[in-house]
Amino acid sequence: MKTVAVIGALDTKSDEFLYLKTRIEQEDVRTIMVDTGILGSPKFRPDISAAMVAREAGEDLEEMRREQSRQKSNDTMLKGAGLIIRRLYGEGKIDGAVTMGGGRGTIVGGEVMRSLPVGFPKVLVSTQATNSYAQHMFEGINDTFVINSLVDISGLNEILKMVMDKAAVTIAAMVKMEQAALKKTRPRIAMSMLGITTPCVSAVQRRLEQAGFETLVFHSNGLGGTCMEKMIRQGWIDGAADITTAELTPGELGGIGYAGPERLTGAADMGIPQVIVPGAMDIIDFAPPESVPEKYLNRRYVMHVSALKVVRTSAEENRHMGKLMAEKLNQSRGKVVVAFPMRGLSANDHEGAAFYDREADMALLETLERNLREDIPVCKYDFHINDEAFAEEVAKLVLNVMRR
Repeated sequence: MKTVAVIGALDTKSDEFLYLKTRIEQEDVRTIMVDTGILGSPKFRPDISAAMVAREAGEDLEEMRREQSRQKSNDTMLKGAGLIIRRLYGEGKIDGAVTMGGGRGTIVGGEVMRSLPVGFPKVLVSTQATNSYAQHMFEGINDTFVINSLVDISGLNEILKMVMDKAAVTIAAMVKMEQAALKKTRPRIAMSMLGITTPCVSAVQRRLEQAGFETLVFHSNGLGGTCMEKMIRQGWIDGAADITTAELTPGELGGIGYAGPERLTGAADMGIPQVIVPGAMDIIDFAPPESVPEKYLNRRYVMHVSALKVVRTSAEENRHMGKLMAEKLNQSRGKVVVAFPMRGLSANDHEGAAFYDREADMALLETLERNLREDIPVCKYDFHINDEAFAEEVAKLVLNVMRR
């Protein structure tokens, strides 16, 4: 029989988690119940108590209750749950994990799911699933199956039971199915893409697939880059064609779509070959449009959709970003090549388009050339990023670095 870890706060949600646990077991799947509650005793005995979770994080549950520090208690249980689930996974004692909760429960559940690799069955039932202001809770949870609870997780009403039934059969089916699709049959290349770099990425992808590689394209919206970096570190990826590095920009200049400080570090640390194109480094995205800071209000902009306003980066900002990129790439243990399209970095940045600014683009190029290690070449091409000829050159570079 397969085994699923069920993680949740039994001090306030014992009835609900007992229902979920029972439903999973009705699907011929064992459960290991992990209690992350801090306020009181559960109505049934878990397999791993709250005291054990706290102890895993180096704290004493009773002492925390006396201190009554909400932040410390939450941080402790979050850390302890993640450590326990990672250990259970590492020891081969669980085949899947499921959790549910509101705000705190989603934060704890997110930490648990981040601790588990791509491909491992994961289900999270959350009251925050469609809350646009809570998306940070779900960052980095990989391929977790997220279910909107519809109602708060408070009481065994028919709506919540319907949702928990779905969660139970989903995680049961996931742990029972074969994971053959995750077997690597060809060398894998990770690629990054936005709509404004799609022609380039698609053309490079076709050439790499024809050459016998499997390509994984990640949407450069923050979550995509985070997932790409994590999969590289987990050993799923053999090389990178990182054509859209725009996820670096929000962390320095503001806006949405930041992939965190780990962006552009996975391939460097793992020593896998990579070809880098500073695709879409001409943009800063803001959603909603009224969130644009005052300092950008006089910038050139385009409305990507009615809810997304895109402003142009300046030469000064591009010099800053070029230095940051160089610092990250200089840490590389493997082969690195930078390909630079001299006629524009995105669909918005070409002669006659709204964001065309050769001075800003050249500021990025010159800063890269000045700050990169001597053994990291910058190949300059008199093409636009979305020209077929540029894609041909990038594909050649990727094939070349993958042969070495």
